[in-house]
Amino acid sequence: MVQLDLRTTLLVAAALLVLDEGDARACTTLDNFPHSIDEAEAAVDDTPPGEIPAVDASEVNESTQVGCDQCGGGMHMTLDITPPVDDRTPSDEIGYEIEVVDGEFPFFVPDEAVDGTAIILRSEFDYRVFSATLEVRPVDRAGNVGPGTRVEVRNTLRGCNMSLGSGGGEAWLAILALHWLARRRRLMASAA
Repeated sequence: MVQLDLRTTLLVAAALLVLDEGDARACTTLDNFPHSIDEAEAAVDDTPPGEIPAVDASEVNESTQVGCDQCGGGMHMTLDITPPVDDRTPSDEIGYEIEVVDGEFPFFVPDEAVDGTAIILRSEFDYRVFSATLEVRPVDRAGNVGPGTRVEVRNTLRGCNMSLGSGGGEAWLAILALHWLARRRRLMASAA
């Protein structure tokens, strides 16, 4: 068995953490696409879209829609939107503005309207307790903004099941455990 001194063990563990950070930066994520305004449509359409029937916000304890971001820490969540009706814009071409109207919301909120009925919001922070009210407004192809729909968003759990750094926790713990076992073996052999 290879015997490593404590200094070598710590250097190998540090190297694994640094190397694993590179893997995390190589991660890719999906982004929301900005909503486009059609100038020809804007010239003839002045009717805003109707009210959004429903906005569902994923919460931390819903593991299928929110969780630890495996691309370098933080958290993410999804707003699932049931599209409204508009007189000229098909429901799959309606964009959405998002605004925080009350509370603390540690996620990045787009400055402009975005496309899609599943809007992904990200945060650089680890899980934290928060509560906020968001207002989601539909935007048609002409740029007309419809009435807002409010949704309560909260997280009651603190902490995230993440290792130190953005990964590699099991590897350096295994190295330290092997070092401890080797040291224990040497101590037992010298005591005999």
